[in-house]
Amino acid sequence: VGTFEKAATSAAEADIDFAVLDLNLNGRETYKVAETLSRRGIPFVFATGYASTGVRQDWQHVPVVQKPFQISDLERALRAPQGR
Repeated sequence: VGTFEKAATSAAEADIDFAVLDLNLNGRETYKVAETLSRRGIPFVFATGYASTGVRQDWQHVPVVQKPFQISDLERALRAPQGR
């Protein structure tokens, strides 16, 4: 999805197994969407054009793929543990 609103709705209601969450959707940070995914136990990675250092401290446990990314980058992130 391409908007924050659709991402928030999908995170809350969709039957999904995994998400690639852009850190910034049209100028809006997506940490609230990440909170929803976490509450539902849905694993996700952040995608960003910034380095992983651009991720807020409290979310640095989430794997990050830097855009543009290759499928191998996504595969590596999928295998990374997600812990707090």
